[in-house]
Amino acid sequence: MAEGGLFITLYDNDSLELYLQKNLYSFLMKPQFGIPSAHSRHFHALADYSCIREGTHIFFFSKRRIIYGGQAIGHQSLGSFYLNGTHSPLGREAKAELFWDESSRYEPTSHKGIFLVEEIEKCQPYVLIFKDYLELKRKMICTDELYFIIGKLGFPLPSNSIQNMGFCTMTPGETVVLMNLLRQSKEIFISNKDFSGITIGENKTLFNKNLGIKDLAYDYKKGSILNEAHLEASLLANPGLFKNELLRPEKKDVICRQVPISPFKSYQMDRSDICYYRHDNPIKEGTLPNIIIELKNKIAGIDSIIQTQKYLRWIKQILDNSFVKIDIKAFIFAPSFSLTSVKRATSEFKDRIYLVSFSGDILSLDDLI
Repeated sequence: MAEGGLFITLYDNDSLELYLQKNLYSFLMKPQFGIPSAHSRHFHALADYSCIREGTHIFFFSKRRIIYGGQAIGHQSLGSFYLNGTHSPLGREAKAELFWDESSRYEPTSHKGIFLVEEIEKCQPYVLIFKDYLELKRKMICTDELYFIIGKLGFPLPSNSIQNMGFCTMTPGETVVLMNLLRQSKEIFISNKDFSGITIGENKTLFNKNLGIKDLAYDYKKGSILNEAHLEASLLANPGLFKNELLRPEKKDVICRQVPISPFKSYQMDRSDICYYRHDNPIKEGTLPNIIIELKNKIAGIDSIIQTQKYLRWIKQILDNSFVKIDIKAFIFAPSFSLTSVKRATSEFKDRIYLVSFSGDILSLDDLI
């Protein structure tokens, strides 16, 4: 069965124990009282939450250990995250009540749900909630046990390229390996810390498709798509925004973002914006994507083609002779395209690359070169 996971980095055992006791997780972020700036990291974090679907496995990565949390609760076809208060654009739009507040662990402010961490205002506008149906909660392994196995593949995966990231989505191949290791493990994370004083409110607001961007073509013209991360988070949370159904994930697909499709590098590996891993047609045991989507929030040209060709060239090198037999497609999704520029591209992989506009119109690179 294809399975997806979320790999969450924590730096102290108290936080780990709190989230395991309460069956939730929330990333610390700066409150957004207005519209985030185009340079804000707000939507980058939201994009990770937006990948989560009901059943996504939650793994905590702390002090060279991986500890199991449970399976996400929420939607099967939309982003499964909850809106916590009105300190984010989505929270204000939904008029969401604050149901989770860690102010008592930090330095409270006069605003409920906002606290100081190293003298910087923080809040927790998005929350994921999980439950363990497999009776594996708190089981743990040493991180090397996972990396010894996936390291043999010889190409980077999200979990072994997580450096400088708070959390990342995991491919089905990584998730299956990790779940098998945890099932076999005899080690359990134990802490005596009591967090009964921190409670969860009853009125929770789950993200729904009526929130945020309603129509990409309209909002692009209106100028309300702030940057590529905003576009990415919106599409991941609500794939119905893709007017062309070829770009929408199938029911049991695993969705990942910022996937390294590149040789190992010392600095800035090439990462694809969105990847789908087919449940019924896994490639290399679910470690390579069936669908690659490169996003642009402005007119796209030859640079996007060159980047996409690099992804396919690397996958071809990994798969060698079997590449020609495997159905891998790459889509470049943008408001529009500079066709004059695109036509200067080489014909490499032209039968696998498609240009799709916000309006849903699609062109094969094969038709242009």
